[in-house]
Amino acid sequence: MFIILVMNLPAVDLTLNTSAIQNATNGLIFLAQSPSGTILNPAYLHQGLESGVTYLFSFTDLPYYTLHLSSNRNNWGFYLGGCHLAHPLYKESSLNLTINYRKNFYAVGSSLRLMHNRVSDYHNAHAFIGDAGLIIYYDKITSGFSIKNLTQTRFQGHTLPVVVIWEINYSLSNNSSLSLGLEKERNYDFSFKTAAYYRLHPYIAILSSYQYEPDRIGAGVKLLPSPLRITYSILTHRYLSPTHYFSLAYEFSN
Repeated sequence: MFIILVMNLPAVDLTLNTSAIQNATNGLIFLAQSPSGTILNPAYLHQGLESGVTYLFSFTDLPYYTLHLSSNRNNWGFYLGGCHLAHPLYKESSLNLTINYRKNFYAVGSSLRLMHNRVSDYHNAHAFIGDAGLIIYYDKITSGFSIKNLTQTRFQGHTLPVVVIWEINYSLSNNSSLSLGLEKERNYDFSFKTAAYYRLHPYIAILSSYQYEPDRIGAGVKLLPSPLRITYSILTHRYLSPTHYFSLAYEFSN
């Protein structure tokens, strides 16, 4: 894994799941409310404080830590979040500042990310990256579109990944919903995703998902002892061990 990260610079700034909910849903963010969703679409905002930890692909030397804080005032939303991958020889951190605006049936947002990447005895560098997003709300349907690295930032002579993400969610009831999504990175095929959410008890919800290209299955359980939200999830990988994820969130009241 270390050799891949060092020798293949386009692997820098990968779109990693930044919460247990995203791990369970393969990155679909409209199924279950979570402050971490802003990372994937800057137009999205859910008030609260959330922290998560995982070992990517169950490698104990690949710990990944995340922290998210979001709030709103009138129609404006503000988000501050960070992620840190802490391999002994490879470290990558990002700090994300997002501002968005919601009015009636739509929301728009933009993010500025500061990414810092350090490879032992190789380089120590940083880059600024811009993201943008749009969400449309109509009755029981929510649809969102975002572009990560809209600025086409270059890092160490290479353009960082430009990723286009689209998702549509349909609320079946107050306790259940379905999402479909597409993700496209330059020079790679479309990735298709589908996921479901069901609240089977006032304090328990379950999530499941499937991603095609590459094939991955996600599942998770969310405990809802208001105002806390505790989530555990697992996401498979075609060749590597699954990624187990744990997140704890505190939701702010409106």
